[in-house]
Amino acid sequence: MACSTTQSSVNDCCRLCTKNLRIKGVIGNSENIFEKRTQERTFANRCEYLGLIFKKDKTKSHRICKPCSNVITRLERDFTLLNKWKLQEQNGDPVPVQQDEQQQQQQRQPVSPQSTNTSAKRVLSTPSKTPRLVKKIRFVPTKPSSPKSITQVSTQYPSKTVVTVSSPCEAGIIKHLSTKNWKTACNLMFKHKELVGEIKHKTINIINEECETLTKNQNGCMLWKTTPADLKNFSMSQLLKDLEQLAPFILSIFESITSNTVPNLCAAIAIAIRGREPRMSAFAYYINAILQHGGAKKAAFNRLSKMGVTTTYVNAIGKQKQIAATCGEELQLLKVSNELFLQSAAETTMTGLASLHRSFEELSFTENTSAINDDEDPFGITDASVTIFRPLSTAPPTYSLIFDNLDFYIKSHHQSSLHTNRSLHWINHTAVQDRVQINHLSDIRPKCDVTQYNLTCSLPDQDTQNLIRREFVVLGTRMLTKYLEAFKELSKSVINHIPHQHSEELAEQSTDYPLGLIFKNENKTSELIDALEYLQNEYVPKGPDGMSTVVVGGDRLTEGNSRNIQWAFADGVTKEKRLEGMVFRFEDWHAIRNLMEIHFKIFFKTSSAKDHGTLFANMNTLSLCP
Repeated sequence: MACSTTQSSVNDCCRLCTKNLRIKGVIGNSENIFEKRTQERTFANRCEYLGLIFKKDKTKSHRICKPCSNVITRLERDFTLLNKWKLQEQNGDPVPVQQDEQQQQQQRQPVSPQSTNTSAKRVLSTPSKTPRLVKKIRFVPTKPSSPKSITQVSTQYPSKTVVTVSSPCEAGIIKHLSTKNWKTACNLMFKHKELVGEIKHKTINIINEECETLTKNQNGCMLWKTTPADLKNFSMSQLLKDLEQLAPFILSIFESITSNTVPNLCAAIAIAIRGREPRMSAFAYYINAILQHGGAKKAAFNRLSKMGVTTTYVNAIGKQKQIAATCGEELQLLKVSNELFLQSAAETTMTGLASLHRSFEELSFTENTSAINDDEDPFGITDASVTIFRPLSTAPPTYSLIFDNLDFYIKSHHQSSLHTNRSLHWINHTAVQDRVQINHLSDIRPKCDVTQYNLTCSLPDQDTQNLIRREFVVLGTRMLTKYLEAFKELSKSVINHIPHQHSEELAEQSTDYPLGLIFKNENKTSELIDALEYLQNEYVPKGPDGMSTVVVGGDRLTEGNSRNIQWAFADGVTKEKRLEGMVFRFEDWHAIRNLMEIHFKIFFKTSSAKDHGTLFANMNTLSLCP
């Protein structure tokens, strides 16, 4: 790392290796070259002895790092030995190496520039003798000294008192137990060979007892619950609560092994306990569902079932069929609740109308009858008494049906006259619960008569225009922050959802009910008729006045074909025959794709080259066509 030219930054680096010495704002692990320590020479003086001369320069650092200082120290030691060898070779006899400390320090003084003409013998110092390496001594641990005190245990019986002298290995345990120093006493117990074996045996007994408690079906552990309804409600948190209640000691052991990671903890205990009781296979079926959703093959189930992670492939398929048979049960309960509500609403309406009946004899006409105001009903019948609304608190939620075609192609590996490629066309349908309820709206009469309605009320007034302007402002801010680079910093302040009176309901997660497959082809009219009759008979609630209505959605092709069939059955005798239990609408699943197709036909299709303003017309004008 190169140093800068300023004095403060120059001294932040090592002078030799240019390493940065300032770490987190503090200079450390270094020393000053020209600063003298107590009873020692400066680093510059030591380097002059080796022939390396440092000069004070403002453009160079005055510090050196510790690794470079250690290198100079090693060079000093080796340089002394090198000089000794040189003198031995020159004189032919060994040089005495035992010198006092003062003489060695005088010989290590740096060479003065004025004494460059002196002889080499007077300049070079006599090296000291290389010290021998210190022999490594093997450490022999000493045996712990036996305690000088004696521990006695006195047991008082009704007849006599028995005093027992404890051995040294047991005396410490008894002493710390008597002083309630449990931690030290426990540590000493695990150092006792015979006592450790008994503790291990007792620990295994505790684990076996908790396993027996956990594997009893009457205790209600979640791992026993393998019905389709229970598997839908399977959760790791509930399993953890069962383990805390039924097997706390086993749970503490696995918590230490898995570092208290809840998914790993529950998975490890579930797999381990299934090795003891194979019928506790709720977690295994849970893993089966994950593998089946991911498209695992039979070989994967065979391998994992041997490891105890999953069940066998046959049991996995059987459980999948059981779960498939329960599809639509919750929707059927919702349908029944809607039918009961329709029945109760009809009974309430009939009771209200019956209370309004009066016989002719009960009506007392007086002379004041002609004086009655024409605006008042003489029988007390008002719009409020006739229009009986359904109570919102007891009204169950409504729902809508959605279906679409499911097309896929199966290729046969070995084709024959009986085993060929197959093109399958089925119908997948589901139900979605309505988040905004409409039971508070009246079904008896409109707000006003159509003949008395003023069409000017449908024109946008000032309030409506203000609301439209507000929504356009929100849409404009979205476009600006999305497509203009200068406004992208303001994207966090944009309103993504325009607030309205049902914002809270629509912000909640939808409740849907998967209903499975209908093995019919909606492209064939006869099979689509069968599918619509099945949907109406199976999911549309029936009341005293006949069949109710349910909204049915699909793509534009599905909606168009279904509506044409409904029109074709318009001459039926009853609502069921006319298929009036379903109100069809189209879902804009393919709206973006349709928009892209329109853009492609207008701007990118080659036949649009004759239309001015299209992409190909501009490319022809600019001669950019390939």
